[in-house]
Amino acid sequence: LEGEIVRIADKIAYINHDLEDAVRAKLISENDIPRDIRSVLGETKSERITTIVKSIIYSTIDNNYQHIVMEEKIYKNMYRLRQWLFDNVYLAKPVVEELEKGKGILKALYEYYLKNYHLIPYYEKYLQLWGEYDPKQAAVDYVAGMTDRFALKTYEKIFIPKGWHIL
Repeated sequence: LEGEIVRIADKIAYINHDLEDAVRAKLISENDIPRDIRSVLGETKSERITTIVKSIIYSTIDNNYQHIVMEEKIYKNMYRLRQWLFDNVYLAKPVVEELEKGKGILKALYEYYLKNYHLIPYYEKYLQLWGEYDPKQAAVDYVAGMTDRFALKTYEKIFIPKGWHIL
């Protein structure tokens, strides 16, 4: 049951966080969510989470705790909301354009650290511990471990010229 709880909690969280992020980015408004989905799941993030969690609790109890389950209509509408997010948020032109920019940044950082692997912070330590060093894997590992904010800051530091200052 623990694994089932984790899986469903992840789905609930990412759907609601992605909705919240899309509203904050002004890609959508709460009212853009289809009315029939809102009428079943709720109008707000809080209502949606409460509706889904209550459905899981009551349905799982009714199922004698055999599996983590929810009412069919809740499940169907949660799935429809997820599909709606794909159609209206994840695959929306502004999002796809930003993803392409992000890919370009990551590719540039990877290529930079592949050529300059000695600048990867743990380079010397890695050599001491293991005696060998794969620059490709090191560049992948280093860039993959970056947060979005750190990657942007690093990209800016490496590739964007600093402004001229008049003395």
